[in-house]
Amino acid sequence: LYGAITIFGVQASDPLAQIVANFRVRVPELALALGGVVDRIKEKTRTANKILFCDTDAITTQIYCRHYLGSVPQVLFELEKEIIYDQYFLFDIDVPWVNDGMRDLGERRKELFDIFKRELETRNLPYLLVKGDYEERARFVTMEVEKMLSH
Repeated sequence: LYGAITIFGVQASDPLAQIVANFRVRVPELALALGGVVDRIKEKTRTANKILFCDTDAITTQIYCRHYLGSVPQVLFELEKEIIYDQYFLFDIDVPWVNDGMRDLGERRKELFDIFKRELETRNLPYLLVKGDYEERARFVTMEVEKMLSH
């Protein structure tokens, strides 16, 4: 599995996105939603054709819980252990922030980027830093995916 690090990029129909976007976050709902995401990832892993890109994971959810709720429910640490990702793509903040109605915290991008990076490094998780303009990013990710497929 190869995961991009973000939470608000999930489809609007995703229960986790709805809970967070509506700011009616309660721990039981969040845990239930993430549990559903974990189940869906496990299911898609069985049917994926070599690579499965995941936009949301337990670590991302932990970061946003800490930010929005001030604490992290223990269940998120348990769910984190259920799926091991082979590679993360960590997207740098070197492109302009776009207020697309789903993302917030544009004024705190550097702080959040550093948190995401630190969480990956603390866990010794493999990640690649994706930077540059959108075309450079697309080329870089495509090249890295091609490398993965060639092994």
